[in-house]
Amino acid sequence: MLTIGQLRNILAQIGTGHDAKPVAIMIPKGVVHLDACDVAVQGDRVLFVGVKPEPTKTFTHHADSGHGWLAVKDMDLVDVGLTPRSFSKYSYAKGGTYYLEEDCDAGKFLNAYRAKHGTMPSIVETYTNGNCAIRNYARLA
Repeated sequence: MLTIGQLRNILAQIGTGHDAKPVAIMIPKGVVHLDACDVAVQGDRVLFVGVKPEPTKTFTHHADSGHGWLAVKDMDLVDVGLTPRSFSKYSYAKGGTYYLEEDCDAGKFLNAYRAKHGTMPSIVETYTNGNCAIRNYARLA
């Protein structure tokens, strides 16, 4: 439960009307954003209307009939403390994107992501009939 002082601090950060600013607060189940939400006090409870959950990062898993790779931008590797040298020769790179093979390398990245962010990202699946073009990109290691 929020104290009155904590509530005043949050409301001061949010602002009112068109000058309202988004603010993030920690609650037991994670982080939420308060984007100029309405606040109501009912007895000893404070209700926030319009609270939005923290957005989840989305990565794409590319697959063909033989294998699959998770596409990860270089800045996302840096974010979780990994480098291209962290991965096997079965992963590929092209233009600032790394295609991490699904058996080991993608799992290593996802574990590092969860350790840093406390949650798993969303993954979108794509499938290519025949061989995926990723097989022609430069190999890591």
